Amino acid sequence: MSTHPLDRMVLESPEVSEAADRLLAGQPAGALRIGRPAWPVVLSAIARRAGHPLLLVPARDEEARDLATDLSALLGDDRVALWPSRGAVAGGTVGISPHITGQRARAVDMLGRPGQIVVASAAALAERIPAQGARAGALWLEPGERVDQDSFVDRLSAMGYERVPQVEE
Repeated sequence: MSTHPLDRMVLESPEVSEAADRLLAGQPAGALRIGRPAWPVVLSAIARRAGHPLLLVPARDEEARDLATDLSALLGDDRVALWPSRGAVAGGTVGISPHITGQRARAVDMLGRPGQIVVASAAALAERIPAQGARAGALWLEPGERVDQDSFVDRLSAMGYERVPQVEE
């Protein structure tokens, strides 16, 4: 059981406690009916108790962004990532923003890691994304490490980065 005082108070609710218990057992939490202002507090209590990675799916992009921000304030930036919608049609003439690409790469790196939370709107999850095998995880380079430039560029492309003559962002 969590030792955070607010968590103890929140988890006294039978519905919230049962949802956390189901998560601990590796089962879906089920549906909880809670008001929007309480989402971050209840979800952070469940996350701390469950210790499992969580994918939270609010309906709209704004809700996802706000929830990720609120959860980061309660749990820390290192535990919460936002999977934003592209903001552009896949394969369209307007490319995805580099900022969004970075947010998505961070979310992919956090997927499946215990204690981590990824927040994605229903719209963002409905967008076309690369298959699991096509996604590249985090890219780590050590000082002085030698890499093959072509494979490095291919890996960055697989992560969603675009090769351009000059970096502006």
